Amino acid sequence: MKLCAIGAVTAVALTTAVIGFAGPATATTPTTPGMHGDPEIGARNWSQQTYDDCAIMAAAHLIGYFTGDTPSEEEIVAVAASTPSQVHPGSIYVKPANLDDPNTGGGTDQADIPVLMSVYGLNAVYTNDDLVEETGLDTGMAALEKYLDTSGAVLAMADADIIWKDPGDYGNHAVVVTGLDTANGIVHLNDSGPEDGADEQVSIGDFEKAWAMYGHQLVVAVH
Repeated sequence: MKLCAIGAVTAVALTTAVIGFAGPATATTPTTPGMHGDPEIGARNWSQQTYDDCAIMAAAHLIGYFTGDTPSEEEIVAVAASTPSQVHPGSIYVKPANLDDPNTGGGTDQADIPVLMSVYGLNAVYTNDDLVEETGLDTGMAALEKYLDTSGAVLAMADADIIWKDPGDYGNHAVVVTGLDTANGIVHLNDSGPEDGADEQVSIGDFEKAWAMYGHQLVVAVH
């Protein structure tokens, strides 16, 4: 499994126009049985990360989902490295000089993900439990169900130790949620960390626990 460096949670909400959402969803447990989203299509846009770049790799997977053209890791790294952050000085991402030490580079702040996606013509919003009123976009499982029904895939930040069932202190990790199967209690993910991360499947309970640990951070995008 690959390590992932993501910046600290920011209080800044970076938004552009979002199409197709009537308003915030109610943050309760999902209740509509069946599959929400399309894991089969989502898995076609998967690739594994090489660096500490799960956030921008998840963005690449989501870009591929909406545009049909998934940026390679080298492409998304180059774009992120040449795109100014709107959260901190410097670029969105800096590849580590020492690949064994993520501290020799510059990880991605979650709120910069919409900035990166805008380079590819995608409108996106970053939200979390504390930003719901500011962004107008709710988060949580019921909201996730609604967004999957509307757009098909979203990007979420969750605890990798829980998702991977490996207490390795991996911490906050970005994944693309491609499906929510409420009938069978399964969340489908595109996860750039493990070798078999295309259509990774975790229980709704484990995903909700892992997601809640970091404030239900979510990036919703519409092509």
